[in-house]
Amino acid sequence: MPEEMSRAGQASLEAQWISRAQGPACELLHRPEILRVFTGAPSQSLNCVVRARFEESEADAWIRETHDYFRSKGVPMIWWVSPFSKPHDLGERLSAYGAERLKDDLPAMAVELRRLNDSASPPRELVIEHVTDAEGLRRFTDAFAAGAGAPDEMRAAFLRMNAGAGYGRDCGWRHYVGMLSGNPVATASLHLAGGVAGINAVGTAPQARRLGIGTSVTLAALRYARGRGYRIGALKSSQMAYGMYRRMGFEECYKYAIYAWRA
Repeated sequence: MPEEMSRAGQASLEAQWISRAQGPACELLHRPEILRVFTGAPSQSLNCVVRARFEESEADAWIRETHDYFRSKGVPMIWWVSPFSKPHDLGERLSAYGAERLKDDLPAMAVELRRLNDSASPPRELVIEHVTDAEGLRRFTDAFAAGAGAPDEMRAAFLRMNAGAGYGRDCGWRHYVGMLSGNPVATASLHLAGGVAGINAVGTAPQARRLGIGTSVTLAALRYARGRGYRIGALKSSQMAYGMYRRMGFEECYKYAIYAWRA
């Protein structure tokens, strides 16, 4: 199961970005060697290489081409490097080409949904909404931006990207927003593909943290996936959220090293 869960997490990440790259301003390069996404957003986290499996003799040429591509677009970007990346020294090659390795590696985590610890005690006044319309997506975006401390241009780009990827009842993406006293304060996104329930965009506004709200919103998404017959939940964790996911039953599978090129 650990190997299956590790591969499920990588497959989920790739599927999420393929879906996100469907907007009118996006460009996607999807080949066995590489999965590269340009969204046009002025944020490094929204322009990325998610899969790299290069032959050693071709790796440097791919790195150079990718660097020049994003430089021509005038946007920053990140490169996800995992144990599935090839060649084994990809990170060193990226550094040699001027990429900066970000300080914190991100744990990739997974859970068998039948083992999910879904007990939580959120505030009684918490209401969890499933986003089904444009107004709900705006509330979701406002809450996520507040939790992430995102500037207005990032907020607008995130809204456009999610609108382009689609959402609602009959879509691979389902977004959830936690409402406290009528205010959107927490978020979680669920992406269903390939038998894996991928969790993304989990965040809580600073004033609503440590109340169990982020846990409750995330569990709402995972319970839905479990009810649909999904077996594995997968995500990548920030350092702040690591303990929360561990309490839910998630286990660390591996870590992503993140390399960045500035605009």
